[in-house]
Amino acid sequence: MSRLLVLVTVLLCTAVACGDDAKQGAKSNAAAPPGDSRSETIGWARAVDPCALLDAGELRELGPEVTVGTSSMTTNCSAVVTGGPDQRIDVDVRIGFAPQLETFKYGSMIEVQDRKVHRVDIRETVPAEQRDQLVQTECDYRIPLDGGLGVTVSVEMDRAADPCATGDKLIPGVIKQWNDHPAQGTSPATTVTVLSALTSPCVGLEKLQATRKVEFDWQEQTLDSCYLTVDGASTLISLENRERDLITLDKQEVRLGDYVGYRSEHQGDTFIDVIVGEEFPGVWGNRSIRQLPIVGVMSNNPDVAQAVAENALAHLPK
Repeated sequence: MSRLLVLVTVLLCTAVACGDDAKQGAKSNAAAPPGDSRSETIGWARAVDPCALLDAGELRELGPEVTVGTSSMTTNCSAVVTGGPDQRIDVDVRIGFAPQLETFKYGSMIEVQDRKVHRVDIRETVPAEQRDQLVQTECDYRIPLDGGLGVTVSVEMDRAADPCATGDKLIPGVIKQWNDHPAQGTSPATTVTVLSALTSPCVGLEKLQATRKVEFDWQEQTLDSCYLTVDGASTLISLENRERDLITLDKQEVRLGDYVGYRSEHQGDTFIDVIVGEEFPGVWGNRSIRQLPIVGVMSNNPDVAQAVAENALAHLPK
């Protein structure tokens, strides 16, 4: 399974049981995403708690030891289930814009709770004579939802297991929870950080447009990344969670006001990753980790990278 928020480790009927109550918790402000406005849809979707889309009771039925936590972004949640008959199950849930399903070569459409879901057994993508070489196998689900949004769910298990049989049990719960529009912080596995409060990765865009020449199209933006051209330089702003070593390794420490950032150069691009909150436990790469929320900026102009980072930080919620 390839690619804010407190890690919940559950043994039998401990903390994750609270998730059963959490699904009756707070909802997003709007009853449905405003599909006619990309910017408003991004803000609406960022307010949905991805960990609350996983049904706690269904996870416990897969195994007695369940670890749930935010993954690499506020729109991404992962769970690890162990101790059951299938030894280990990794589940990843990601909120984003729905892809064009007709572009996928593999998989099939199934119907779940009156919704069309695209399901791919990864073994279908591998020649039959090579399937025995797989260490693990995976089943991916792409669920188109309202407002052009979608949820991707990946279930990864040992190669002898059937991840689609397991995933088929979880998908109805994901759709049901989505219909409740659970707000960030609804799940006990979710820690709300400064990134959770941002309605867009295009932080401080209006101020930037007032002081720089900015070329920008909302249709190119995602829930966690903002693509723009600033003074002719291609620039990317990203909202992520990362382990400390991945942020600091072989990078130069820089001060940006009240924040500490880490700068590096690679193939003509400047990267600045700025830590904007406290370290917290999460789940990433199928394992429990400690991670930090960051605002990342990449540009092929070092001065632009610095200016965009400083502008974004000035517009973070206090």
